[in-house]
Amino acid sequence: MVPVTKTTSPASVLREWAIPIGFLAAALTFYIYGTTLGWKQPIGGPHEFRQAQTILPCQEMVKSGLALSYQTPVLGPPWEIPFEFPLYQWAVTIVNKVAGVSITEAGRGVSVLFFLLTLIPLDLLLQRHGIDGKGRMIALAFFLVNPFYIFWGRSVMLESTALCLSVWYYYLATRRGQGGWSGLAAAICGALAALVKVTTVVPALVGVAVMLVSKNRRLLPDIQAAAGDGLILRNQQIRARGVALLKHVILFLVIPVIAGAVWTHLADGYKINNPIARHLTSGALSAWNFGTWTQKLSLATWTVIAGRTGALISYNVWVWLGVMAILWASRQRQTIDLYALMFVSAPLVFTNLYYEHRYYFYANGVWLLLAIAIGIADLVKRHPFWNGAVLILGISMIMFYWRLYKVEQETSYTGRQVQWKATFADTKPDSVIVMLGFDWSAIIPFYAERKALMIPEWENLQEADVRKALIGLKNYELAGVLIHEPSRYGAQHLLQTMHEVGLHPTRVQVVQ
Repeated sequence: MVPVTKTTSPASVLREWAIPIGFLAAALTFYIYGTTLGWKQPIGGPHEFRQAQTILPCQEMVKSGLALSYQTPVLGPPWEIPFEFPLYQWAVTIVNKVAGVSITEAGRGVSVLFFLLTLIPLDLLLQRHGIDGKGRMIALAFFLVNPFYIFWGRSVMLESTALCLSVWYYYLATRRGQGGWSGLAAAICGALAALVKVTTVVPALVGVAVMLVSKNRRLLPDIQAAAGDGLILRNQQIRARGVALLKHVILFLVIPVIAGAVWTHLADGYKINNPIARHLTSGALSAWNFGTWTQKLSLATWTVIAGRTGALISYNVWVWLGVMAILWASRQRQTIDLYALMFVSAPLVFTNLYYEHRYYFYANGVWLLLAIAIGIADLVKRHPFWNGAVLILGISMIMFYWRLYKVEQETSYTGRQVQWKATFADTKPDSVIVMLGFDWSAIIPFYAERKALMIPEWENLQEADVRKALIGLKNYELAGVLIHEPSRYGAQHLLQTMHEVGLHPTRVQVVQ
């Protein structure tokens, strides 16, 4: 009997690929629209303080060149108070100089580029989990249309840079046969991710650790068995497995952790020299970063964090019930459980940061979205019916973007930027603004393109700190004093202290 060879017509192939190609094309179109909306707008809106703090060093490096101990000139001299390793800031500065675009546009461009580069290892991870080409197209469309990553992925922050390095690190460190270039590349990506933003790399570190334990779960029983038989020293296979595990632990866990610790130590060394920034060292911010045990065990804390999770897709409870159904129906439960663990690990460690900041889910949300994408691709492969559910989910996310993020992107901050730039236009570029009542948000110094000594609203800020910071300005020309009341320190107290240390401002402006 002659076997019958099944042939596939071009028309049937086209029909088979039409839906995933259509999904991906539509998602890419929407991504371009959402990303470029308000592209030339100045920084403003949610967490503008964090965006300004990130981009302000770029403004300084454009003038003075790339620097490792970069200036964040908002808390007086010495101006070098580095936080994250400046890979993002270097890239933004270079793009600004080479492309000739504004510093804000350069910041957005670098953020978008790193997000798009993150899609490559995500696609490779999907392929590793057995998702075929059509399924991966649909999964990537799910990432592109995501409103949270559209909005925060175009912000002037280093979140995309840290995320890209973290996802590449996880993919490389967990691929089979991590010898040669891939093992070294994983260590480099992990180290860079930890340098740029250690809070972002933690979920990936957890994932890598789990994978190493899972892969070597039989090693310890085998060692014990060989030791009992007196063969442990002669068992070459066990020795090879032990050496390989040690090498991987060093490359994939120890090196990234040491890199992050070394940079934190160096950055703290600069901050400690500033009388106000000394309150921003890693030790001083321990409770702020990690939260307290009382906070970690509080139901109210996790209610807020759970609510912030909704921003990843939609605040509609029915949408999330559908997502949960997708995850439950998937046949890749073990993989989904791992990514879910990686997702929750970040707020478990950095509880207060996730409680206080909306954008922090950029660091860990990708792992939950990857789990959902795997579930979606798996269901679509099993039955075409699920394409309709995917379409509904995509439309829900677009509607969510339209109601929330689009409005924020369209809000204009041009008038405010022009106002502050004009306010100090008649002062020298290297003059300093003394500011009270604005905490330490860098938005006005960024707009005005002037250095600043801002008196923060911190309870632990001491009189000696403020006085020493003011004395540090004696060799600088003052652009003026900007006051917003009420403030903890007090306007009259500030002016009296300035007079006592020999600073006599000619311009004092009170703003509402």
